[in-house]
Amino acid sequence: MGINTDVFSGFSKADGINAAVRVMSPRFIICDEIGAADDIAAIESAFGCGVRIAASVHGGSAEDIFRRKNIRRLVDMGVFEYSAFIKSGSVEKIINIGEYYEKHRLDIDNNNVCNDRGSNG
Repeated sequence: MGINTDVFSGFSKADGINAAVRVMSPRFIICDEIGAADDIAAIESAFGCGVRIAASVHGGSAEDIFRRKNIRRLVDMGVFEYSAFIKSGSVEKIINIGEYYEKHRLDIDNNNVCNDRGSNG
């Protein structure tokens, strides 16, 4: 983190993202463990305001992550360009999400899309 980094605490992720967009005019927002419906809505709103997003999503594989309804919405919107897969603290691989998703879309679409853990709907 650099000198021009602001850290929000004491907020839910969604409230922190929304507050940051309103009062800080950020170029980037970084957050951990997204997945709940209100997290996704706040990220969609921030992205719509031109804010770039870096976020972590925990899962067993890319397919596992892309099958989650809320995460798929963000992928379909183009919120994320790249995904880094981390195992035991080391970067295992980095993929271009759009290319990967298009290549594997049929495999992913042929399986059930699941609701996200912690989602409200």
